[in-house]
Amino acid sequence: MKRQDSSKSRVPFFLMITILSLPEFLKKLDPPMVIPRSKLFRWHPEFEVDKVAEIVPDELPQPPNGDTLTSARDVLDRAKNLFSYNQRMEKALENVIEDSSKTENAIKSKSDQSDSPLSAALKGLPKALLQKVRAKQAAKALQVMTRSPAQDKEALQYSRLPEIARILRNLFIVEKKGVLPMDFVIEKLGHSYRENLTSFELKEHVHLLLRLLPGWLVLHNIRNTNYLKLSKNGDMSKVTNKLESLAAKKNNLTLLST
Repeated sequence: MKRQDSSKSRVPFFLMITILSLPEFLKKLDPPMVIPRSKLFRWHPEFEVDKVAEIVPDELPQPPNGDTLTSARDVLDRAKNLFSYNQRMEKALENVIEDSSKTENAIKSKSDQSDSPLSAALKGLPKALLQKVRAKQAAKALQVMTRSPAQDKEALQYSRLPEIARILRNLFIVEKKGVLPMDFVIEKLGHSYRENLTSFELKEHVHLLLRLLPGWLVLHNIRNTNYLKLSKNGDMSKVTNKLESLAAKKNNLTLLST
């Protein structure tokens, strides 16, 4: 038996630290959220990955009787004491000191303004309304974090249907026919749709339309060839509204308005 290289399947150490920090973050929310780690597929929208506590490094041995230079100012002072320094070098070091000071002030200013706009907007609201808003936020965050890749794919497919339905209708109008071969329709869809989808992916969307709109689009198989028939009496505005509503539900866009 060949020995497998387990390093390829290992989770990077820093990523593991971040993953382990997420449940603790969720427990501190208002209201708190307790989600099994196996159900988490994404970060919480407010979880700041770059602010996870740093790993405490082991102490390195200190050099014997050595002075530590921790800033450009220390280097400049040491240079003055050790030798008659070059004016150009002094000017360069002073520029470094000035730039470092500006950077520190900018970081401090940014941290002072770190409160999210949403948190500021919620200030002053009645307690009952505030709790309702936070509950909706928590429900939305839960949906985002626990939605599986398969659910993501389905939601994406539903979001494409309104545009694909409009292209289909225009195709039948241009061709001036009530029935068209499936392969012909798929080819034309590939040329007209804004995304670069494969024939297989386009067929998936067409079959989804067949299932969701059985009276508007119908599949016929004649002599081992599939044909699509589009209803002449179908109201396109109603078709579009229905597909947009279904797409919104799949993407849980109605969650915030309930």
